[in-house]
Amino acid sequence: MIMKKPVLLAWMIVFLSAPAAFAQSPDDSSLIPIAIPEMTPFGNPDRNDPAVRMEIDAYTALVTTAVANIPLFSVLERERSNEIYNEISFQLLNPGAQMTEGASNLRLQGARAILICGFGRLYDRVVITSRLVDLQSGRILFANTIYAAEEQLGAAINELAGYIMEKGFELNKTVTKAEIEKLVRAGNWTEAKRSIDFYLRTAKADND
Repeated sequence: MIMKKPVLLAWMIVFLSAPAAFAQSPDDSSLIPIAIPEMTPFGNPDRNDPAVRMEIDAYTALVTTAVANIPLFSVLERERSNEIYNEISFQLLNPGAQMTEGASNLRLQGARAILICGFGRLYDRVVITSRLVDLQSGRILFANTIYAAEEQLGAAINELAGYIMEKGFELNKTVTKAEIEKLVRAGNWTEAKRSIDFYLRTAKADND
């Protein structure tokens, strides 16, 4: 699973320069606070192994930097993100489990969403899995797997960030029947279908 040394060193340069990319103001109420805990390596290798530790830091920093550059999000500090993940990991890792009130209230402590990622290697390709979870509802907004050669990893992560941005808009989005009817009357079928799908997934009983 260990990356080739020259490539890993290149990613570490990104990691070391990453804090500058996290300069979005956490006090900006227009930004969505998101937790990005450190990645989990597949196969549960020894996290104290320096080579494994370097990979965890490098891959986590790459994804964190990409998300931090999205003007929609404000990324929490790594330590706080890890704490949130540890507190609610059972609910997030078990599809049948319901988000407890205590876990849901974590958003009041600084997180509205969490991005959970893992990484490994398959046939000399880097594999990165990711899930974007709405901490208010426990709903998975987005799930994706990157499977790329090391030299293509940067582009693949940027593409991943684009998908995350698109789904991130759902965190603050509401859809009403009147808006759907307006789209249908205008003949905007693509957006109407998207809005209907979103409405059916999120509407509560009092919207009926």
